[in-house]
Amino acid sequence: MNEIYQHFKPEEKAFIDRASDWIDRVKENYEVISTNFLNPREVEILKSLANGADIKIFSSFDTVRTEMVKVILAPNFYELTLDDFQLSLIEIDFPSKFAKIGHPQILGTILGQTGLERNKIGDILVSDSRAQFFVDSKFTNLLSENISKIGKLGVKLYQVPFDKLITISNNGSNTRQKVLVVSSLRLDKLVASSFNISRKIAADLIDKGFVKLNYSLEARKETILEINDLVSVRGYGRFTLINKLSLSKKDKNRVEVEITNKK
Repeated sequence: MNEIYQHFKPEEKAFIDRASDWIDRVKENYEVISTNFLNPREVEILKSLANGADIKIFSSFDTVRTEMVKVILAPNFYELTLDDFQLSLIEIDFPSKFAKIGHPQILGTILGQTGLERNKIGDILVSDSRAQFFVDSKFTNLLSENISKIGKLGVKLYQVPFDKLITISNNGSNTRQKVLVVSSLRLDKLVASSFNISRKIAADLIDKGFVKLNYSLEARKETILEINDLVSVRGYGRFTLINKLSLSKKDKNRVEVEITNKK
């Protein structure tokens, strides 16, 4: 396994071990493995490990376009049906004329009221008047029976078909591209420049565990970012480093980022 670990970050070791076990069980025991919700980085790692393993991999992304997905690993003879993903879309009915609810409130209520782990819940989508989330289907009754309030708001939960999914354009955020001029591609410097905050504030956010790099907590302010790295900052939004441009006249780095700010 050491040969495999060297191609990934140290903090990804636990997932590599888990994914390798899934692959071995499919190959050796012909099991069908249905995963919890995985983020795009975990899916990338899983597909890399399974390359050449002579098994089938199916993603719920092919059914409904979400960031967090469920994956099925199966022997080659396996024939997929859509119900196999056990994926449900839940609508939150709340008095939107009088109050708003946000992603943190929804997630906190779900985890706090049900005891579910985060990886049992998929994308949470919020617009001005609607809110939805994806969940493993076997927990739909648990949710409806245990959640009647989010904060002080009375709510009702019910399952809706995937064609009722809130579209990204209504998902409470705005995305733009921006060219930054920075002395280096350190994490703290790019966080500061992307969200127009001081480097000290950026460093504090990293120290407090409010910053994730490619879906994993990143505590090293000096980490150098690469193209396609995704950084999310609690309370601010996220950005992706999409391009390295020519140096500025003062030999500083010019880079292009795609920023999604929270409303």
